[in-house]
Amino acid sequence: MVNGKTVTKSFLRKEDAKAFIVSCKKAKDTGTVAPVEEKDVTWEQAEKNCLEWWKQAVVLKEIKQSTADFYKWQMIPLGAYFQEKTF
Repeated sequence: MVNGKTVTKSFLRKEDAKAFIVSCKKAKDTGTVAPVEEKDVTWEQAEKNCLEWWKQAVVLKEIKQSTADFYKWQMIPLGAYFQEKTF
């Protein structure tokens, strides 16, 4: 149950179902968003999130600026397809 509502979800493999239950329990224990409570994200927001992650990764020297630029360049053709979709 999440927020007093019963959640039904099907899985192809038992291991996936167990992993899902573990992630829900972890979210409850840490006070974070449970997997079934995640909100849909627009392409525009997903793109902004990626750009922020890459910017931070460059600052932390986890990736090079050229890598972040390459990832950003790869987002352009994806935007044409995902522009009207939510995740």
